[in-house]
Amino acid sequence: MLPGPLLIKKSNTIILNENITHTARVKFTVAFLIGHLVLPWHTKDSYFYRKAGKSTILTDDNEEMEAGAFAASLITPPELLGKDLSTLSSDKISLKDLKTLADEKYKVSLTSLCHRLIEYDKSRFALINSSNYKIDKVFSGNMLVKEKGLPLDENSKAYELLSHPSKEEELKEGTVNANVWINEAIKNELLYESSIYNPTYNAVMTLLTKMKN
Repeated sequence: MLPGPLLIKKSNTIILNENITHTARVKFTVAFLIGHLVLPWHTKDSYFYRKAGKSTILTDDNEEMEAGAFAASLITPPELLGKDLSTLSSDKISLKDLKTLADEKYKVSLTSLCHRLIEYDKSRFALINSSNYKIDKVFSGNMLVKEKGLPLDENSKAYELLSHPSKEEELKEGTVNANVWINEAIKNELLYESSIYNPTYNAVMTLLTKMKN
């Protein structure tokens, strides 16, 4: 049994797992493996996509990082994406709007598009995954968000969503004090928090936007 989607370079063959049917995941997988195929210094005989227990985003493997960057640029071209992101409200970026853009235009996952948003402006955005009232993952550029494993602040929208879990996907957003999410935040600094609850995993995804004071 194959450990996952596979690229065989000699025959330019990509083999996918037929059990993977999610369009956004298939799209990124193919683009990721194409990256390994076309980057000339990637010279291994074969490449796997996302080995068990390993993330293509949180990786220290240079070739995986390069293939991931290639895939992201291929399916969300920087110039086109920049134009789309510039039309969104600069102070109040909503996961609802991003989800529409991800689903309807780019056919990518919301998480993937959020990562691109952070790369687009590293100083103003951060993405956090949380569950059990704790921070699970942080994806940030220059924003010094509280670290993985720390408890959620009770004043956060994420905490509110987990406190009253819905049977359906639910969005809560609004302005919060920066110290809710940032250690040693500047006095009177504000963040716009957009959090969405996933009932399947009893978890929350949060996008933070720095606001102009």
